[in-house]
Amino acid sequence: MKMQLSIIIPIYNTEKYLRRCVDGILNADFSDYEILLIDDGSTDGSGAICDAYAKEHSFITAFHIENEGVSKARNYGLSKAKGECFFFVDSDDVIEKEGLKHVMDVLQSDAEAQMACFGFTNVYEDGRTKKRVLCSKEDDHRSVQGKDVLYQVLNGPGYVWNKIFKKSLIQGITFDESLRYGEDTLFVFQALEHCEKAIVFHAAPYRYFCERTGNVTAGTVDERSLEYLRINRSIFEAVRNTAPTVGMSRCFTAAKTVLSKIPRGSGQDAYYREVKKTIRFKPGEWLAYLKDGKLRESKKQRVESLGVTLFPRLIVWINGRKHR
Repeated sequence: MKMQLSIIIPIYNTEKYLRRCVDGILNADFSDYEILLIDDGSTDGSGAICDAYAKEHSFITAFHIENEGVSKARNYGLSKAKGECFFFVDSDDVIEKEGLKHVMDVLQSDAEAQMACFGFTNVYEDGRTKKRVLCSKEDDHRSVQGKDVLYQVLNGPGYVWNKIFKKSLIQGITFDESLRYGEDTLFVFQALEHCEKAIVFHAAPYRYFCERTGNVTAGTVDERSLEYLRINRSIFEAVRNTAPTVGMSRCFTAAKTVLSKIPRGSGQDAYYREVKKTIRFKPGEWLAYLKDGKLRESKKQRVESLGVTLFPRLIVWINGRKHR
């Protein structure tokens, strides 16, 4: 059964990249979709670009709303989408020519599968790229069910844009508009709470452009970093009795991200306190984390997590030396 894909693109002042993004979708190997361009009160030429695409293509619709943030824009897109599957794309990223059709073909062929999760390529400002795949090329794709969904999807990138959700899975779920960062991680977790079966792909059809303005993982430490820590701690508490090691992994990812942005010197006590609260666990939980062979982290990464817990200020000092 064919399922139309609704591609929701929130847009705010990305005139420089928007055509690259939309043209990438138009050139992709999958064509059964609608594109919703949500202009979130842009003050540059983004709105006019949206209107031009909508005028040229019947399957593209442009919406213009007041600037209230990416979560509001995504929620607005959800309210207008007509497809049976949803795909959130950032307006300064790119969809590869090949891969999307394969993901959709497999997802549509499995009536029980509720979401797809695929790899991506990080693209850095200096032109470097780093591909991240979620399963081996030999596997091509893998179906996961029950607790394994958390291990394969939550114990990995918490982004919303490397996933496709069936409408039935996220019915009633929206992005938290009060959050400025980590809202996608929370949305993904809320979807996973109801997900009984997912498909993980080797394919990596998404190109994610890093180190952009407004991207916390590339920016400086601020109040959004504290939100990010708290969200991941709340996820750990939610899975503490079912998959605690997966929740711990999310907490360590958040802590390492924030510590990498803290400058050396005094005046950062609030961030250190929040990092310590985020990665405070019981001895038995620590032991389970170190021994859990199903986690993605290598032994080296788990030792690094232990170092983050014991010596957070030393980690900041080391990071500072690396970037001198």
